[in-house]
Amino acid sequence: MKEVTKIMIEGASGYGPIEEGYNDKLIIGQAFIEYLYQPAQESPLNPLRKWRYTTNSPIFKKLFNEVVSLLSIVYKTDPDQVFCTDVGGYTFNITYSDGSKLKKTFWTCGSIFAQLFHCISRMVPDTEYMPALLLLGTSDVYIASFVEDGKTRWGLFYEDDNGDKKAFTQDFKPLVFDTEADARSMLEAIEAERDREMSAEPYTIPEARLFAESHNWKFAKTYAKTAPHEYLVKRWLSEEDQRGFERFVQTINEHAVRGYFYGHPNNYLILGDYYYWFMDGPENMAVDLINRNTVDKLELRDGVYYYKER
Repeated sequence: MKEVTKIMIEGASGYGPIEEGYNDKLIIGQAFIEYLYQPAQESPLNPLRKWRYTTNSPIFKKLFNEVVSLLSIVYKTDPDQVFCTDVGGYTFNITYSDGSKLKKTFWTCGSIFAQLFHCISRMVPDTEYMPALLLLGTSDVYIASFVEDGKTRWGLFYEDDNGDKKAFTQDFKPLVFDTEADARSMLEAIEAERDREMSAEPYTIPEARLFAESHNWKFAKTYAKTAPHEYLVKRWLSEEDQRGFERFVQTINEHAVRGYFYGHPNNYLILGDYYYWFMDGPENMAVDLINRNTVDKLELRDGVYYYKER
């Protein structure tokens, strides 16, 4: 039976300024990994990067075998079904032990290869920057497997603003499943909820005030000394009120003003004595929590609202 001996992935920056443009190539085998990043215009901010790493580590070989097992997403995905514009393509060149090869090019966002790319990223030496083609370009929630107490399980994860892998939580608990099918079902439900939120009709300002005033907001004890505020969790609400919560999210999106909390940008909806906001999360996830605080904690400077530092 033929085996995979080498995987080469080529990427590109896609549409954008030439100063940030690039082509890159990553090649991995059972005992090596090498990378070339070729900028469209080499500069101190966009330099050429080239490295190669070889090893006889059994851990590295195990990771390579995990990567091979995840190539099913490449085999089964039709490039025409995931095509999108203004993105850099991904070309997979797979070499087998009998000398045969498979080549497939996808013009799509890297999120569909999330689990595969995250597994490959674990093979990158700590002394090197993460290859550009492995950066998903999106903070979507994705499925990844892991071993816990000797058993393979599946969880939902995303990347934070620093590119670090984080467990996706619900009711403040990580979502973990015994089967990939169960994880896939949950991810589909999450994405359907996001689609529904995006199509929700915003409230009028009077309607938004009525929604806010008709619910009990919980005081955030953890931030009592540093940044006291209240919050409302969507999943605590009835199904009808959850639809109202989604409309309130769209009201914030439509009527918010720019604000800053210790240098962090936020969008604030000001309603009477309170202002409301939510934190950015994975792009395919609906908002699950809205915060509020009293307007006396804000000050207006040059048309922008700032939190009054304590």
